[in-house]
Amino acid sequence: AEDIAIFARQLATMLTAGIPMVQAFEIIGVGNDKPAVQKLVLAIKEDIETGNALNQALAKHPLYFDDLFVNLVEAGDRTLAHARSGVEAATASHQPMILAHTIFMLGFCHLWRDEHADAVSTLNQALRLAERIGDAERVVLCLSYLVVVHRKRGDLPLAREGVERSLKAATDANMHAYVALARANQAWLGWRDQDFAAAKLHGLAALRGWGQLSFPGRGFALWPLAGTAVAEGRPAEAIEHVRAMLATDQMRYPAELESELERVIRSWDAGDRNDATARLNSAIVIAARHGYL
Repeated sequence: AEDIAIFARQLATMLTAGIPMVQAFEIIGVGNDKPAVQKLVLAIKEDIETGNALNQALAKHPLYFDDLFVNLVEAGDRTLAHARSGVEAATASHQPMILAHTIFMLGFCHLWRDEHADAVSTLNQALRLAERIGDAERVVLCLSYLVVVHRKRGDLPLAREGVERSLKAATDANMHAYVALARANQAWLGWRDQDFAAAKLHGLAALRGWGQLSFPGRGFALWPLAGTAVAEGRPAEAIEHVRAMLATDQMRYPAELESELERVIRSWDAGDRNDATARLNSAIVIAARHGYL
């Protein structure tokens, strides 16, 4: 399981950097010092070279990739294909409002596939069009999620510049959920600057801003709040933030991270606070690696 997790991270990193998929598999396979893993990766590469989709190639190796893993890959590929088709149809319609929306959705897909370079390029394309036609809502969405991309990449200067623009645009458009998202991104900047007072101030402001709104991205505020609580020796407070992250109406996290968060709660509820705290620190490290902190 650990070898597969490492493989998945390496593949995601290379694809995000723009390395073609077949080449990425070649690099990972040849560079692995475990013969079994090398054989597996290169076999998948050969399957892809013959025209099979990634999920089809993975499905041939059930000992390594379970149905959930394969289905998630298939769903991601299918969603991206639909988004690209949407852009093509909107382009043919000659309706700029629809086109701006579909380009944004394509960029949004790239963001959650961790295809950061494609996400930045596509979201900026949608932003330019939205600004030109006066689509204030799309401007706010593009600016907000561009900051999320910069955040996931760990690019503080671009995130800092973008969060001010997104906050102003969301405030001007009275889009309260995205004012709150801007505050959550300010909380992350506070965490990264080790300004824990700012992280807590902005993170709590974000949660208040969302209030009873249905917004699945509360983790954008909860992560810096949890990290700050741990750093300042308040584990019980951090645990409550973790519980909120795992709520059924919230976005899901990479398997290794979500599993660790679930272990945190199990240990805490079983009264093993030392283990819970240790796992919480481990989760923070994993979250940072995935761009959540």
